[in-house]
Amino acid sequence: MGARLVAAFGEAETQRMMANIRQGFRPCPSLALERFWSRGAVLWSGQPVRFDLRPVPDAPPATGAPADGPDALRLELAARLAAGDVRYRLALQRYVDEENTPIEDGTVEWREEVSPPVAVATLTIPQRDLLDEAARAQAAAVDALAFNPWNAPAEFRPLGNLNRARGVVYGMSARRWQAVTPEA
Repeated sequence: MGARLVAAFGEAETQRMMANIRQGFRPCPSLALERFWSRGAVLWSGQPVRFDLRPVPDAPPATGAPADGPDALRLELAARLAAGDVRYRLALQRYVDEENTPIEDGTVEWREEVSPPVAVATLTIPQRDLLDEAARAQAAAVDALAFNPWNAPAEFRPLGNLNRARGVVYGMSARRWQAVTPEA
């Protein structure tokens, strides 16, 4: 398969794609320790930006043995939230120019030395019991929702071809999800 990818996309692009696949398959020990970021740009106060959400290094420690199975990450996060708040720093990377921070090419990394992240907020998930009845009811309500990046005010709209494609795909996925998911 590698040779076919190289023939179709070239060596550098194949290496980039394979690195992304490897990154996607790496183990995730905890959602409280994971970094999240936007691949596509969005409009923020009239300027294109990408989001960067990083854990604040004071996450409560994990307790007990690591969970295994399909609910492992939920159970691990529940253990952390039982011990204390989990916090993330929300930062924005500003658009600089089409070469270094392109809007239409989501494959280009917006390097921090070109567009340093600017912290704008702290997201705090307060200490709570994720395993009680109220939390399970909230989880069921969230599971019945459908995400689409285009469900945003015009001044915060998604930008670029990646987000235009997401608008179509997420909309179709949401219709299918809502057709097979019972009401919460």
